[in-house]
Amino acid sequence: MKCPQCSNTEIQSTDKFCKVCGLKFGEPLTCIGCDKHPDEIEEYIEAAELNDMTPVEYVLEEEGTYNGFEPERFYCTECYIKAGMPLNGGQE
Repeated sequence: MKCPQCSNTEIQSTDKFCKVCGLKFGEPLTCIGCDKHPDEIEEYIEAAELNDMTPVEYVLEEEGTYNGFEPERFYCTECYIKAGMPLNGGQE
């Protein structure tokens, strides 16, 4: 297996997390605001197609709010704007 976040290839199917970057496996990767998975959000579906990757890979590699507020979560653009465009870590 390969970690989708750091590309560590020394992962066993029984591992609960990546020993290199700490990514927890099996946890839902969802938007903090709308609770949708990247596969359900059009902006990530389209961006992923343009970059020849999956929506999950796109969020893990390109989304600036990923892990910035809550572990394994992110803000989609619509929810980020509704939340007042907070800085990472919730600092205003």
